Amino acid sequence: MSVDSLVHPPSVDFVKPEVMRGGVLPTCRSDDQVNTMSAFRPFTAVRDEVQDKSLVARYELLMERKLRLNMTLKSTRKHKRQCELASENLEELIKNKSHQITQVTAEYRGKLDDFYHVRAQIHGFTCREGDIQKSISRIAEENKRLSESLEKRKRGYMASYLRLTNQLSNDHELIKGLREEQDCRTAELRDEFCLLEAKLKKSQVQVSSLESNLQSKSQQCEEMGKLCDELFSSVELNNSST
Repeated sequence: MSVDSLVHPPSVDFVKPEVMRGGVLPTCRSDDQVNTMSAFRPFTAVRDEVQDKSLVARYELLMERKLRLNMTLKSTRKHKRQCELASENLEELIKNKSHQITQVTAEYRGKLDDFYHVRAQIHGFTCREGDIQKSISRIAEENKRLSESLEKRKRGYMASYLRLTNQLSNDHELIKGLREEQDCRTAELRDEFCLLEAKLKKSQVQVSSLESNLQSKSQQCEEMGKLCDELFSSVELNNSST
């Protein structure tokens, strides 16, 4: 049974059959039926009464069915309204889901592009793995060579350090000896200087005494020269007078 047939059922008009007091239905009968009823009066009356009761029962049953059908129709209309609301909600939900699916699809495509980009980079790294391994090997060999060179230079620097340390120690000892010798020589020179200074002072005293003697001798010589001059002049005068 379709929903339209339930919503719009065919019009059913139930008419309660009318029963006469004698138990005979007010129906139109032919002459043959009347003659038959007159011939079998007692049996037909009982049968008609049974039929009347049966019709009443059928009428009541049909009325009950009508009530049930009306209730079913009301329930169906209510269910149809609920279905319409559910359909509207479902359409709105479908629209939202479609929008969400569009967004998720866009995000998926963006992430898929990122995935392809990363995979391409990984493929590039994988392809360049041989070059990277060669570069690593070359760098390792260069590091080994530089380490050996550094170790060799370190040993040379340590030998030079020890040699220079020993030389510096020897130089310190030599400087210490030279300083001690210089101190001794300075002390000796200081003593000689003091001695020479004492001799100089003594010589200065002697020179000053000699100078005073020289001055007195010069004065005496001058006096003696004057006396000699006077004698010479007197002698000359005597010779001229004779």
